[in-house]
Amino acid sequence: LFVRKVLDVIPISVFRVLENIVEIQTHKLAQLPVKFETIYLKQYAQLQERYALAKLTNQVSVFTEGVLAMEKTLLGVVRVEPRRILHDGLRKELLRQLAIAMHTTLIFPSLDEHDDSVCIEKKILVQYQHRVLTILDTLAARVGGYRRSVEYVQDYIDMAGLKMWQEETGRLINYVVEQEANKFLRRKIFDEHSSFQSAVIPIPSTIILGPIPSNPNNKTKKKQNH
Repeated sequence: LFVRKVLDVIPISVFRVLENIVEIQTHKLAQLPVKFETIYLKQYAQLQERYALAKLTNQVSVFTEGVLAMEKTLLGVVRVEPRRILHDGLRKELLRQLAIAMHTTLIFPSLDEHDDSVCIEKKILVQYQHRVLTILDTLAARVGGYRRSVEYVQDYIDMAGLKMWQEETGRLINYVVEQEANKFLRRKIFDEHSSFQSAVIPIPSTIILGPIPSNPNNKTKKKQNH
């Protein structure tokens, strides 16, 4: 446990660099088309952005290089596997970043009743739908940036980055759905009994995916009843 806490500084440092990689890949690097004319080669080259990306990638490899070079050793009677600890730490930090992204982005607006007329009601619902879709697009861009960055640096940290991203994202979503379902179940599944929770790579129990945007349906049903 002590060794894991000490080595946790490396995944945290790696993801600080990854935030800059996400910024470059998401907002600065243009997507390369399958085919383009040679006259546009300089435009798509983006040499300064790619140099900055290569420099950040080198920083990631430097952070992990020392740990990956270490052999298995004994710390007292405990067998320490630095490579496994590093991989668990990277998963833990990725999970934390994904949870924070979902928790801070998925904040849906409340739908207030302004008027009982059908025209006003439809207008409000359309506006609400637009705001919800905007929130989901923002989250998709943020999470997609993490996915591309982890996939990009996977060869430099010697692990299957895309597989790690898929497993931890699926585990996080399944866990939150399971906890949200407790509201409707008599036999509840608490955090410590969840099959998606892990002692080594824990999901923050205080982080949720924000309120479910079910207000439009509720409002519509109430008005139809009247």
